[in-house]
Amino acid sequence: MLAALARSLLDFALPRVCLACDGGHGDASLEAEDDPRRFVCDACLEALRPLPHPQCARCGHPTRRGRPCPLCPHLPPAITWGRSALWATDAGPRALLHAFKYDGWPALDAVLTDWVAPLGPPDVPACRRGVLVPVPMAAVKQRERGYNQAERLARALGRRWKWPVRTDLVVKTRGTRAQARLHGAERAANIQGCFAPVPGARLHRLHCVLVDDVVTTGATLAECATALAGAGADSISFITFGRARAPGER
Repeated sequence: MLAALARSLLDFALPRVCLACDGGHGDASLEAEDDPRRFVCDACLEALRPLPHPQCARCGHPTRRGRPCPLCPHLPPAITWGRSALWATDAGPRALLHAFKYDGWPALDAVLTDWVAPLGPPDVPACRRGVLVPVPMAAVKQRERGYNQAERLARALGRRWKWPVRTDLVVKTRGTRAQARLHGAERAANIQGCFAPVPGARLHRLHCVLVDDVVTTGATLAECATALAGAGADSISFITFGRARAPGER
């Protein structure tokens, strides 16, 4: 009886509306804390499509045969592997990412992880230990939002991969302008030097997989990876839910 009452209150507070299409979503058998389909209708889930192949062996960006990867030149040598699940600019992923990042729906981490988890983990030599490192937010921004969406995704992914999540290795030292509003060189300048290793952090023999919601130009991941590498991380990868198309891509 109490469980039924709780579900009724949840339905009142959180009407069954798909966060991707705003359409009705009336399956009363689903509970928000138990099933990601509580937030997204079956039609929208089925409409999501993975990134096409072929892909760059290093960073996972879709490439045309015979043409160079458009993302790799923007990544530091420290990054040896990267993968993303979907195009961030497609309607479905874009709506999910907006709800996850800006509209206060952290529980969408379950939906995103269903796509991200099968992409890895990367191969890690026996002499190193793989850890997930969410891209940090500035403290003020995280207090305003109430959570770091990259950390939510990393923790959900850690449960699937059985990997530890480390938030004590790198920090964001200052606030920056929203990267989504900037382009090209502006993004790199905006984020330059804003990450630093945590004093005393021990990174030797760690393979750090940076986790973020989206990779666009690679500027944020590059700066974060540079900070980790400078502090002694043996190797670095990245994984994201969304990826932006390079200029000229469709």
